[in-house]
Amino acid sequence: MFAFFALNKYFKYVVSSNVCDWRLTLGTFLFIDKPGKPGVPEIKNVSKNQVTLSWTPPKDTGGCEITDYIVEYRAEEAFKWKRSTTEKILGTIHTVKGLQEQTTYQFRVAAVNKMGAGPYSEVTLPVKAEERVG
Repeated sequence: MFAFFALNKYFKYVVSSNVCDWRLTLGTFLFIDKPGKPGVPEIKNVSKNQVTLSWTPPKDTGGCEITDYIVEYRAEEAFKWKRSTTEKILGTIHTVKGLQEQTTYQFRVAAVNKMGAGPYSEVTLPVKAEERVG
């Protein structure tokens, strides 16, 4: 990441599309980065066509507030991941809907800040979309 900084007696300038925040502290600039990995998603509820997940926020926010999360899923044997929704996921609980009954899925989560999406969490253990008895 590169940023150019210029100061005069009236203004402080930052010229970079990759910096979401900066601070001048005793002549040192603080660079901001993408967030770290969230915790591994935990399966909270399973039904025949949806799975509810929860996860912990990343320990490293990258120096910016986490703005949202991306949840992806795939059938256990599939190569390609699919995004669960096009809408922003603001909290750390999300229900993935529209799953195929009796199909086994895996899930992962990424945190997003003003710098972009960080790395994905570790993948969940496989879980089958089915009605649970009891």
